[in-house]
Amino acid sequence: MRSLTSVSIELAMFLTAITIMLLQKDIHPLFRPHKTNLLLIIPATTLLQAILPTAVPSPLKLPSYFLLAIFSAAILAELYQTLSPKTEFSPSRPVPFPARTET
Repeated sequence: MRSLTSVSIELAMFLTAITIMLLQKDIHPLFRPHKTNLLLIIPATTLLQAILPTAVPSPLKLPSYFLLAIFSAAILAELYQTLSPKTEFSPSRPVPFPARTET
């Protein structure tokens, strides 16, 4: 078990980092599809490995779940964009005909 001091410092650092990310709006680009979001699989699996066994003290599980949710949402946004079918013609939206030119 970790000491109360190290758990408190880690929680304070987490809250500071999340506050700065929200104030600077650095968290918003994570939810937009981008190929580099797939790289978040690495920290997500690291968090998952730390959460599943009881290696993380109880007060630090909530921040770990929060970060895992953010990383998972960013990964799923990219996967949805990548795997969704790309069609040029949609039956619900008719394609306009080009203007007629007389020669």
